[in-house]
Amino acid sequence: MRTILFLLAVFAATLAAAERTFPGSAKRGELNSAEFPYVQIGKEVIKLAPGAKIYDEKNQMVMPTRLPQKAPIRYSIEATTGLVLNIWLLSPDEAAQK
Repeated sequence: MRTILFLLAVFAATLAAAERTFPGSAKRGELNSAEFPYVQIGKEVIKLAPGAKIYDEKNQMVMPTRLPQKAPIRYSIEATTGLVLNIWLLSPDEAAQK
């Protein structure tokens, strides 16, 4: 039983330490405001794509209407429409990385 608990603790620690990876096309930005279905990234106001996915610092999905007004983010734009396809809210550690 102790062995199983130890292995579960090691597995949980490994997951907690795992870094998220972002697509190579993902850009860095600062979310300045969000009023569904639009987001302001920097000074540019961009519409969210239908089915856009938004992830918090724990990689859990966030509803677009629950976005914070200000946050450091990574985001991807859909090539053909120019709409925001994905947004990742960054943790303080991720935001500090270049």
